[in-house]
Amino acid sequence: EAGSMFRRDWFEIVEELPPNLLKVCAWDLAATEVEEGKDPDYTAGCVMAKDAAGVYYIVKMIRARRSPKDVEALVEQTAKLYGRDTDYWMEQEPGSSGVNTIDRYKREVLRGFRFNGEKTTGKKADRARPLSSMCERGISDIVKYGKVKLVNGPWIEDFLDEAEAFPAGVHDDQIDAASLAFMKLAKRGW
Repeated sequence: EAGSMFRRDWFEIVEELPPNLLKVCAWDLAATEVEEGKDPDYTAGCVMAKDAAGVYYIVKMIRARRSPKDVEALVEQTAKLYGRDTDYWMEQEPGSSGVNTIDRYKREVLRGFRFNGEKTTGKKADRARPLSSMCERGISDIVKYGKVKLVNGPWIEDFLDEAEAFPAGVHDDQIDAASLAFMKLAKRGW
């Protein structure tokens, strides 16, 4: 059911970030280019920040359908853009191919950056529940929005469409990346 875990009106849209934030960039990889008649998954990268008061900001959502080589270039460029004070995470798929992918990114693509893989377990909807709870808007007129804000940009409409359709929507890549970013940022303290 649309809006069962996320609703677009739960998110306040802000124009700029406050200072002194912890930052994480989390990736959910796919490496399939668009072909006629097919609707493949996206590679999604979520840049998220947290302030000292425990408010979270989705700074940017990167979403692309590209070849494996072009995905590596996108991940590397994003790391160069957001810098070495950002932690980088990637969902590690099961089996040896997942281990190999994380190893390649650690040794080659993101060498010199704080990068790790995260083995995921359980259902995607269960992994998204902590993020959903933090996004849910307050129950009074005083608290209009949840504690996850979106920094204004052209990516927002696609993100909100996917979020509101989750978990029944066709795509869940942005929510997977945002859930991983949130989990890792929530564990970091000041």
